[in-house]
Amino acid sequence: DMIRIIDQSNSNYLGFDIWLNNSGIFTYNSNVGAGVFETKILKIGDLDGDGDADIMANVEVGSSFYLKTFLNQGAWFFDSNQ
Repeated sequence: DMIRIIDQSNSNYLGFDIWLNNSGIFTYNSNVGAGVFETKILKIGDLDGDGDADIMANVEVGSSFYLKTFLNQGAWFFDSNQ
């Protein structure tokens, strides 16, 4: 599976994409944070101990920076927390 940070020059499509590896063919799954924030740094790990890959991101909204967590609820569906 793959996560792609969006080109920051396109302010209408910010955030990051999630692509799933289906036997060597990557298919688009979802965009997290589209049009909302610029993603600066991503880290992936099991933050809530459920065995799923969660995401922690350093993001910029306007001129403010935040650390956001995106908890994987299964099948690469994420809940966003601040």
